[in-house]
Amino acid sequence: MAPALPEHAFGNQKSIDFCQQHGLEQGNPVDFWTEASLFNQAGLPALVLGPGNIAQAHTVDEWVAIDQLLKCYAIYQGVIQ
Repeated sequence: MAPALPEHAFGNQKSIDFCQQHGLEQGNPVDFWTEASLFNQAGLPALVLGPGNIAQAHTVDEWVAIDQLLKCYAIYQGVIQ
């Protein structure tokens, strides 16, 4: 398994710009693994972006608000286009 997305990737200007452009709050670095770390290791800047709050993720009674899903959908759609 690869290491977590490195903490030094937090706060880079491209990430900050993306978050500001989409009205997102940039979260703190996380201590779990995602495929984003593989992209980062390959020299490709990566963000972990999804709906919900990480404190609610992968727990008993996990849930995501509909407005968070819709906002995330709109961002994904914009990135793809």
